[in-house]
Amino acid sequence: TAVSTGAFGYVVISATPDAPWNARSLTGWLILGAQTNGAGDGMISYVASVNNSIYSRTGTVTFTAPGSAVNHTVVQAGHVGVLSPATQNFTANGGSASTELTIHSMCSWTSVVQSAWIQITANNNGVGSRQISYTVSPNNTVYGRTGVVQIAGQPLTVTQSGRNAQIDVESRLFDTDGGMGEVNVTTEGSAYWETVNPAGWISIFQGATNTGNGTVIYIVSPYG
Repeated sequence: TAVSTGAFGYVVISATPDAPWNARSLTGWLILGAQTNGAGDGMISYVASVNNSIYSRTGTVTFTAPGSAVNHTVVQAGHVGVLSPATQNFTANGGSASTELTIHSMCSWTSVVQSAWIQITANNNGVGSRQISYTVSPNNTVYGRTGVVQIAGQPLTVTQSGRNAQIDVESRLFDTDGGMGEVNVTTEGSAYWETVNPAGWISIFQGATNTGNGTVIYIVSPYG
């Protein structure tokens, strides 16, 4: 293995006395030392160049001898960035914020927005440490939501609350004959909301979905 900032390595070769061998790098970022061939036991050195990305990579040095070939694999880590802050909370109104990415000065990176309601406004890619600015759209529902932006492979988690909502009746008692009931819903602004009915003996007559204030009318089946 090799670190992202580059590393020196070597391979010890055990071979039959006087058996010729040859070493060759199959990867551009693995540079072999002066000795690349010999006979019998030996050693070759190599240098892994700096990995200027966040992604790990794998390279190969191959050793050939009459009738055989052996590969030596080198795995090099990518750079790891740090976001500060790595989480951010917003109200339903949305807004703007920024986060600081700290990473190696030569490391190139990009951002991937995984939620359409988050938009990067400055530095969605770059090289080295940067401040990334973004905006969050208003949430016009009563439901909170969470989105993620991958910046240099690190997650920025954004949480946004939903609009406030209230109902005027929280419980009602029916006799065995069942009947019809209603609930008035009051929301902040024209927020979208839904009615969820987990009981098979209650059916929604009106108000399964709505935006803003509204009324849910439901029917309770007779018992038995």
